[in-house]
Amino acid sequence: MAKKKVLLVDDIKHWGKHKKQLEKRLDLDIAYDGEQARRLVSDNRYDLVVIEPHPIDLTGKNPVVNNLRTSRVNFIYSVKDKIPVLIVSVVTPAYMETYNLRLNRDYKGFLRKPLSSVDMIMFWDFIGRL
Repeated sequence: MAKKKVLLVDDIKHWGKHKKQLEKRLDLDIAYDGEQARRLVSDNRYDLVVIEPHPIDLTGKNPVVNNLRTSRVNFIYSVKDKIPVLIVSVVTPAYMETYNLRLNRDYKGFLRKPLSSVDMIMFWDFIGRL
């Protein structure tokens, strides 16, 4: 069975112990921001986008983090009708609505960080259903 081509838009270090498993089981590309992700999408065909649209900024006032959030959310809007999107985030699906992102309309699944072993079972199940 061919590996699924997946674009991960996140900081890979946040995937910790799951990083090796991702790299072994997927044809994985990694982007840090929305602009880099757009370039990769224009040059490749992906089966899935996995994205963290809400990188953590404990103060809420860091302009770099705010710009990163904006670029990632805008990227979701640019691909949501072409490529399935799975959000893996530290915030809840309800919080995604502050970005006007809704499950089944803008993204096909949601997992909460930090990912447990059970979450990873759901992750692989999601990918297996593509």
